Amino acid sequence: MKYKTKILIISQGFWPEHFPINEFVRTLSIEKNLEISVLTGFPNYPDGKIFKGYEKNYFKKIYDKNPAGYNIFRVPIIRRVKNSKISIVLNYLSFIFFGLLLSPFLLRKKKFDYILVFANSPVPQAFVGIFLKFIKNSKLILWVQDLWPEVLRETGHIRNRIFLNIINFFIKIIYFFSDIILAQSKSFQREIKKKTKKKIIYFPNPSIDMSKLIPNKAKKKKGSFKILYAGNIGEAQNFEKIIEIAKISSKEKFIF
Repeated sequence: MKYKTKILIISQGFWPEHFPINEFVRTLSIEKNLEISVLTGFPNYPDGKIFKGYEKNYFKKIYDKNPAGYNIFRVPIIRRVKNSKISIVLNYLSFIFFGLLLSPFLLRKKKFDYILVFANSPVPQAFVGIFLKFIKNSKLILWVQDLWPEVLRETGHIRNRIFLNIINFFIKIIYFFSDIILAQSKSFQREIKKKTKKKIIYFPNPSIDMSKLIPNKAKKKKGSFKILYAGNIGEAQNFEKIIEIAKISSKEKFIF
């Protein structure tokens, strides 16, 4: 029997929540020579309400068998509350805490060749991956989706220089223990290189060819410049700047 490479994906957010990692895992699960497992929390993003079917009996619903053929292991989390920074911080910390506490139990019969951390906010969730890397004797791959502490500083969530330096110190530790670092943009790749000498690979998020979704008549229409943005709209995205740049760069009429 042919050996299957065993991969653990760690991501606080995952299906049925909407994150790019969902499509990536689905694609990996199609490969016959791969065995995929996912460690995640209970779905509650973005409204802070645990999704229907996951509200009760945390520890009885801690394991899911996905129809696509991969396993999902869930750890309890403190749900986030809109417009409450404290609850969001607790939400982040609870995934790290319960991930460290329960993952050895949940994954006790599992062996992994690679552990991949989908490192959007909170990037420190990677400490769960570092912990399991040593327990499972695995290679750790870090897929950086947010630059910490830069995103915290630029959005104004944390302005204290001491706190930012402390966070930066822990991020450097995460980079140090990663065997391979994936950067979702080339600008991320340049910034990460300033903090580590580890191998960094440009690896963008999954995308689709939007031209296939636009009718030919729409593509040939003159006098307009159309943009489709799919994603969060918040302080971190600096959406006003995106619109400003699009208007300046387009010599045609701008429609958004």
